[in-house]
Amino acid sequence: MRSLTTCSAAVAIAIAFVVIGTATISNATEQTRMQFGTYDGEISATWQNDRAGRSMRIDRAVSFTDPKKAVWHVPIGAIVDGASIPQKLQPFVGTPFVGKYRRATVFHDFYCDTKLRKWKDVHEMFYYAMRADGVSKVQAVIMWAAVRYFGPRWRGLSKTGECIDSCDEAGPKTPTVNADWFKRYVDWVNRDEWKQNFDSHQLVAEICDHPNSSDVLSSLSFTTFGPGMREFWVSMERRYPNAHSKSSRAWMLQDFAITTGCPPRTSSGR
Repeated sequence: MRSLTTCSAAVAIAIAFVVIGTATISNATEQTRMQFGTYDGEISATWQNDRAGRSMRIDRAVSFTDPKKAVWHVPIGAIVDGASIPQKLQPFVGTPFVGKYRRATVFHDFYCDTKLRKWKDVHEMFYYAMRADGVSKVQAVIMWAAVRYFGPRWRGLSKTGECIDSCDEAGPKTPTVNADWFKRYVDWVNRDEWKQNFDSHQLVAEICDHPNSSDVLSSLSFTTFGPGMREFWVSMERRYPNAHSKSSRAWMLQDFAITTGCPPRTSSGR
């Protein structure tokens, strides 16, 4: 009888440890997600009878607060259709409104359509919104890259007529999707876990936007390209403080230049 009691007590203690351990892991996971931002509200939507059969009307207002404390609102009545994720790249990243990134897609769609914030900030928010919903680092980086390199870009004037950037400039045009380049990029990201640092990937994208990007990538000294290059590099370090150390960053950029390089500069004209 005593041995049965002892055995039962041991089982109860083991179960308690499992429960505590599970709760601890769950809390740690939740805290990790919260460092990328928090949602207020769940997505409630009604499918619309559009020709493509993919539009939804948002039935409940929702918001997302990113790590920089910027708040992103999607109002009741907003129409989203997943078009902000380039269709030609969906075989690599997945279709909209499916999986853990579906809430992030709603926010990304809405702001790409309304253009109420700067295009780079909208794509950055997409990454954080995915991570806050439990999307893995590598998948979030790849999906961010799809929209950062080939997703919508716009002028500094929103549909409401409000200036959010330099309204005197023509603004960037949406690049032509290059699926072959993107496949090389995906393979490059998947090859090594250390390449999945988000700030470093944002830095690489900024370099690819630079008019002398090929010169920047072909050298490991970022201070020898004449006027403006030193200022460019200082501004990048200020903007992306969590990028790799200089030595690791140099290896990453060198490997990127050799295996992938920046995508060709062509645009769709939009």
